[in-house]
This record gives sequence, structure tokens and C-alpha cells, in this order.
Amino acid sequence: MARLPRFLRLFPTASILLFIPGTSLHGQDEPSGDPSILDPTADLEVLFEGQSRLEGPSIGLDGTIYFVEIDPFAGGRIWHIPPGSREATVILEPSGLAVGSAIDPEGNLLTAEYSLGGGRRISCMNLETGEQTTVTDRFGGEPYGAVNDLALDDLGRIFFTENDYMGPEEILDPHPPGVYRVNPDGGVHRIIRDAGAPNGIVVSPDQRTLYVGMNRYDSLGNGAILAYDLAENGNGEFRSILAMQKAEDQQLADGMAVDVDGNLYVALFSQRARSGIAVISPDGEQLAFIPTPGPATNVTFGLGPDNTSLYITAGSSLYRFQVKRRGYHPSWRSLR
Repeated sequence: MARLPRFLRLFPTASILLFIPGTSLHGQDEPSGDPSILDPTADLEVLFEGQSRLEGPSIGLDGTIYFVEIDPFAGGRIWHIPPGSREATVILEPSGLAVGSAIDPEGNLLTAEYSLGGGRRISCMNLETGEQTTVTDRFGGEPYGAVNDLALDDLGRIFFTENDYMGPEEILDPHPPGVYRVNPDGGVHRIIRDAGAPNGIVVSPDQRTLYVGMNRYDSLGNGAILAYDLAENGNGEFRSILAMQKAEDQQLADGMAVDVDGNLYVALFSQRARSGIAVISPDGEQLAFIPTPGPATNVTFGLGPDNTSLYITAGSSLYRFQVKRRGYHPSWRSLR
């Protein structure tokens, strides 16, 4: 078992639940689509089963799996599964109601903290010491709304989404939703203003496109995945609607990942229509679909030799699924 940083060893053993590798689901709808993407022998494996909704998987520079549990009564939790371990351990509780997570170039854990009693900020956790700092918690002197998800590019710039969901105690200081960029020097810029309710976000491998999932794209309540031209300075300009989600299906595009060929892997969250991972080409064609037992919330690729593994959060579970395409990670990301 990999040795934990000293601050993690201070947590009681009651915070540890069993990690079950290789447990396959039976009776599920079969994945379908492009055989150059899907491995017909692959199973959806259960890695972890929690008590509340899971979100925000990310992979550390040593291969550690991080993910968050959205338990508003406890303020949320951040879990991790070290390489070679059979246990998932809580590393932070409360988490500021973290929803999304990502690793920065120094190997720190970045989290997007939600509203409804959460931190409403981007935070940075030093995984060696456990120290947590604020990257940004306001723009134009005003606190953010519900900070939702984040992604990094090859330059280490952070792109994150903010929607307008508020709890009763936060109604007095609302903030219009938007998409933001944080430069390595700490400067924050709002790059998309015409955002209904932005959710998932990812940068294309060629660094020229920013994809954003909008959960309320129009007045009818339809959702959409939008493609923005990404300039060298990090600003975005609307290009096209890549895909739509019908309001009548109550289907939302949540977290996203991208493979090295530029295909999007989109977590579709729905209580009424199909839930799972939709694989969508840069031209908007749906190439494949991987059903999940519960509403899918987010997805990421493994790192290094594990680069064809999809780590999927859906409902209160964490899953792994093998595909035939390698996942894209920023150029500075490699196993250490």
C-alpha cells in the first residue's frame, strides 16, 4: 500500500471504506457505438459506493484517484484512492461542498466549491501538507455564485464555470453566471458572459476550443454543449452549438473529458432519459454511449499506462470503464 502523507494518517480509520476493484455490473444496458472507441469485452466496474452523490474525479500526478462526495449536511467530503491501494479514504471534511476537482502543474488539488452553504470559490490543497488556500473567491469585488467545474490548459491556466444556484442565505448577494479564466499570475478574467447556467468545461487537445455545457441554454429550458474559439490570450468567442439536450428529458450535460483525437466524453445527468457517458465528435456526431446505473455527473481519463481508463461518477458510485482511445491531459501532466 502506498504511504500516505503525514496529515492523512491523522484521520480515524472510521473514514475508510472498502475499494472493490473489478466488480462488474450485470443486467445493465450494453455500451454501444463506434468499435474503434468501445472495447466489446469491457465491463463497467464498481470501484466505490458512497452514501451521497459523487462528483469531480481527477487523477493525481502519482496516479491517485480523487473524487468528491456532495453531502450538504456534512459540508461535503473529498476522497482519494492511492495507487495500488484497496481503500478509499476521506482526506478533507468538510470540503466547502466541492463539486469539481483538477490537478495543477505543481501536483496540488484544485476544487470548485459550490453554493448552498459551500465555499463559492476555487481552492487549492497542498497534498503533502493538507494546507488549503483560496485561488479566487470573488470577481469585481463580489462573491461568486455556485462555482461548479474547472479545467486546465497546456499553460496551466484554470478555466471554471459559475452558475446561479443559490441557497436562502446567499440570495442577498447573487452573482450573474459566467465562465472565467485564472492566469498563472493569479489574474482572473470573465471570458463568457452570455451563460445561462454553465456546468462542465474542457479544453480541446489543440488548445483552440473551449467546450462548455450550458444547462439552461434558452428560454425553453433546453440544455446545450457549446464550442468557443479559444484565442492564444485565453479569451473565448462563441462558435457553434455542438449538441442539445431537450428540456422534456430533464437531461443535463455535466462534467466532460476529451481524448487525444478531440472527441468529447460527456456525463449526461437525467432522472427521466438515459444517463451515462456520450462520446461526441468535434463535429457534434454522437459516436458512442456508455450507460450508467445512476445519473452520470463527471468523467476523467487515467494517466500514464492507465490512460485508456475512464473514471466515471454516477449517483453515489465511482466506476471504471476501459476504452480504446487515449485520454488527453495537458502537456505538463505525466506520472511522477
